[in-house]
Amino acid sequence: MDNVAWAKILVKELIHQKVRYFCVAPGMRSTPLIKAIDEHPLAQIMTHFDERGVGFHALGFAKATGMPVAIVTTSGTALGNIMPAVMEAYHDEIPLIVLSGDRPPELQDCGANQTTNQVNFFGLHVKQSDEIPCPANTLSPQFLQQKCHHTIQKALSSPQGPVHLNCHYRKPLVRKASEEIELSPKRTYLPTQVIDKNSLQEIADELMRHEKGAIIVGRLPLSSETHLITELARKLGWPILPDILSHCRADGPQSIPHFEAIIENSSDLKRLAPTAILHLGKGYMSRTLLDFLAQNPPEKMFHVSHLRFDPAHIVTDHVKADPLIFAENLSSLLKGAGPNSFTALWEDLNKTVAKSITSFFENKKSLSEMEVARLFSSHLGPYEGLFLSNSMPIRDFSYLYHHSKKAGPIFANRGLSGIDGNIATAIGIARALKKRTWAVIGDLAFLHDLNSLAQLKRDLPITFIVINNGGGGIYSFRATREHKEFSENVLACSHARDFRAIAEQFSLQHFKPKTCEEFQEIALYGAPQDGPSIIEIETDREENYTLHQELKRALKGFDKKLKTRTFATYGPQF
Repeated sequence: MDNVAWAKILVKELIHQKVRYFCVAPGMRSTPLIKAIDEHPLAQIMTHFDERGVGFHALGFAKATGMPVAIVTTSGTALGNIMPAVMEAYHDEIPLIVLSGDRPPELQDCGANQTTNQVNFFGLHVKQSDEIPCPANTLSPQFLQQKCHHTIQKALSSPQGPVHLNCHYRKPLVRKASEEIELSPKRTYLPTQVIDKNSLQEIADELMRHEKGAIIVGRLPLSSETHLITELARKLGWPILPDILSHCRADGPQSIPHFEAIIENSSDLKRLAPTAILHLGKGYMSRTLLDFLAQNPPEKMFHVSHLRFDPAHIVTDHVKADPLIFAENLSSLLKGAGPNSFTALWEDLNKTVAKSITSFFENKKSLSEMEVARLFSSHLGPYEGLFLSNSMPIRDFSYLYHHSKKAGPIFANRGLSGIDGNIATAIGIARALKKRTWAVIGDLAFLHDLNSLAQLKRDLPITFIVINNGGGGIYSFRATREHKEFSENVLACSHARDFRAIAEQFSLQHFKPKTCEEFQEIALYGAPQDGPSIIEIETDREENYTLHQELKRALKGFDKKLKTRTFATYGPQF
């Protein structure tokens, strides 16, 4: 049996398990895999010369579709460049299938070129790692089919995550004609979710005992079923505190998108502390919320997710289940409590802080980093996607973003929150969504992944909003700001890069608005809606820090007037 015929068995099994998108960084040792993929009629191929960019592109595509995506690399350092994307996928439960070409056993550990130990290469960062031996007449096709099936099942089982198949090939890598292999009927994998009804009833009874309860919605995969959480909140009568990546940030009854500003600036945190919390989904990014709960731990805190998230060590019960299925099943056991005074308090505080934020920015003429986050609250449409890079962009959006109408999905790499691969991830998301995608990326994160701009196609509708403050703006908010020379010269990686020149290098349209009005005009009408472009927002790190402090001073104690005016409506517990 030749290499390509052997590789075709693996590819067919991937196709059977719903893998359709293959991200390829070409190399000689993986040629049999690439040839097998190219010849399969259902396979879609994306190729790019930089393995790190390929890995993060695959990550973005998988995030946006919820489907497993395959990554193909050659041997040697190529595989090492996939590591950051694999680590992110492992911590964010994204099903990636890494296929690496490798030398045969006789070329291992003897100084052969481009050969290193690729066995269990990703260690604890994958759910499964398997070796695919060189094809041999003594090995049956069914052996390879079952081996691949078992590994792919690991990627798709809860919690989902990446797996690695290391494929050994001898030369000649590709023959002119490869044989066709008959396989047994395809196997299917259907993930199941079993929830014990008696346990569920006990949880329902416990939650209904608490009037001062809250639902925290952490990171959730893209889904149209988030209304199940809204219905659960209605039946419990509790407020929803939605993470920026929860897909639950819409204004509405019981939704509190400004919970960070409320907690950070309230004059009386004790009355805001829930006695019970139901945390649905993965982790949440708000350190303000985490510190608040650590200082005011609830009596009961249920976390519903396949992976543990409890950095404050206050979770009393961890339920391994799909959050949306759990919400639907739990709702069916609840009669409905109706809104209570605790929820009314949170709703009134949310309205008050929203008005205060609007009032603060009304007189600001210059375009700031925070204004970008605030303006998206009204500009992100239902048929658009948004990607946020780490560092300051996602923090500003977490603090300020909400929407009053249906809006498109929001993504970020928060499994490990790295600076790498942001451009590639955003492009992968845009390719998957097939609709206009916005990517708000800091200047250092953008410079870190410039190679990935080569992945762009002229018809890909993605707009990069580059926040250019000449370095790492987040260090202005750390304790190191007291050591200005060290912070500026070492940590912030100050630069004077010209993003217009970068745009020209990759044949991208470039815009540089100075005011909010100019930004809105460009975002709505100037930037192409059917192709890629860059909008550069030039800011000053120190001015940005000062503006954040001004907003905090404007919001501090915002609730005092509300407390005096409406104290009686919130009941005796306050």
